[in-house]
Amino acid sequence: MNILLEFTTINYKMWHSLAKRLNEFYPGSKFAGIRGCSPTLRNEQTYFFKAQQDIKYEFLLWNHEIMNEAFEYEIDFEELRKFEEKLPHKSLWRVIAADRGLGHAFMHNVVWPKTVNNTYENILRVFVGLLNKYREIFDRFKPDLFLPAIAMGSVTVFIFEQICKERKIPYLVPSNVRVKNIFAFSSDTQLRFPQIDETYKEIYEGRINIDFSPAQKLYSELMNELENPQYFDRVNSRFDIVRYDSFLKKMRLLASAIKLIIRQTLSLVNMLLRRSNNKGHPGNFTTYFSSISEGIQFLLQKYRISNPNFTEKINYKQKYIYYPLHISPEYSTQVQGTMWLDQLYLIELLAKSIPCDWKVYVKEHPGVLVCRTRSFSFYKKIKNLPNVRLVPIDTDMHQLICNAEMVAVITGTSGWEAIQRGKPVITFADNMWDVLDLSRKCTDVEMLSKDLHDEIHRIKQISHDERKKRIVCLLASMLMHGFNVSYPNQLVYTEPGTDDEYEVLGKEVADALKTHLEYLKIDKGCKLVC
Repeated sequence: MNILLEFTTINYKMWHSLAKRLNEFYPGSKFAGIRGCSPTLRNEQTYFFKAQQDIKYEFLLWNHEIMNEAFEYEIDFEELRKFEEKLPHKSLWRVIAADRGLGHAFMHNVVWPKTVNNTYENILRVFVGLLNKYREIFDRFKPDLFLPAIAMGSVTVFIFEQICKERKIPYLVPSNVRVKNIFAFSSDTQLRFPQIDETYKEIYEGRINIDFSPAQKLYSELMNELENPQYFDRVNSRFDIVRYDSFLKKMRLLASAIKLIIRQTLSLVNMLLRRSNNKGHPGNFTTYFSSISEGIQFLLQKYRISNPNFTEKINYKQKYIYYPLHISPEYSTQVQGTMWLDQLYLIELLAKSIPCDWKVYVKEHPGVLVCRTRSFSFYKKIKNLPNVRLVPIDTDMHQLICNAEMVAVITGTSGWEAIQRGKPVITFADNMWDVLDLSRKCTDVEMLSKDLHDEIHRIKQISHDERKKRIVCLLASMLMHGFNVSYPNQLVYTEPGTDDEYEVLGKEVADALKTHLEYLKIDKGCKLVC
């Protein structure tokens, strides 16, 4: 079996561990990799792969070098049209908008360094180049299986997906199903789980008999967690919510700004000494000033959003629809919710669609205190909307959901929790719970107000027992097709892990992958069995 892997900056050791385990299952397999990595960690990753003796990789290519070579290509509109025609939504620009570099202009109200001279010609040239370069790689190695990195927000995810479809190569990415530490394999960029959906329908309709006790136990655990007041504290502990209300804390913030400038200046000097400047890159000085600007704005954002006077106290007696802001850029918005990159526009739509006695309660994601920066005007525009309220960032999201008339999300955990609580939910992208028919996806903004009205009344007609039945059946399907991982944050690289943790994760994912390939009726040569 030929297995092509996409390595990431942080958890490349996990993928290497997975390769070792797969080599045990399928002796004689060949492995190759496409590597992504931040400039500061490239040497570390290079040393690791040179030092290891476990797997003889056929090649390990850097994606930034592939990007540089892509600039050499000429625009081929015929090739672009062919690719566009194969897309479900028939839009190449929708794919480009999902990329943080090429689609920089589409990232509204987000402060993000400009890493590509994204002119019209440059964008199309690079896309054609990437498409051809990756096709050459696939033609060279002829993989039987492709394992992409988890949630990489760029045009490459769509290119990889289409190449795999063209060649009938399994495209399998382990993704969290938003229940505990359970992961399952998704076969597309939207992170859908057709195997879970199909089995859910069979269970719900009684076409297969199973032992429901594990799913019922899991359901009880989820309900207990929702009622546990310490649950929110555990979630929030990942983020640094600090009130900069003292002189000392403000001085620490100033010190952070000075350190940022020094760090970026040293980085600039290093790049100039090496004369480092990638093709199509805006330039060292542009990147330098852009990075400093972003860093300063991030620190100011951190100060402002943590200030209790910047937001409004919550009135739970007020009827409201709750909208939790999504971090941007992030896979959930860039790839899954590409049409909703401008979240301010989405909030305005909600404000224009809610009943006259409602308000829209917006809460910032605590993750913005760790990374990602919004423009200074973003929050001001939200606060200027007469029926919209920006609530404190440390507000208990469970209380917000519990007291809401309705919850609106692009995708995410808040929507799933609202469904468990029996709340009406409006979504703007595909979600793993869609199969339950306990939410409504907005497909026409002109009809959003009617969708809100109809969904409220529809959900009221569904009894608690019926809701529980559907959720338990879905949990049962997740348990059948999913697998538990010991270190979920390390798997999705939100937290760094140890060598031992990556070793364990690699084995867990590889074991689950073998089971999934057997479910798909894929033999050791990884060819679909008709």
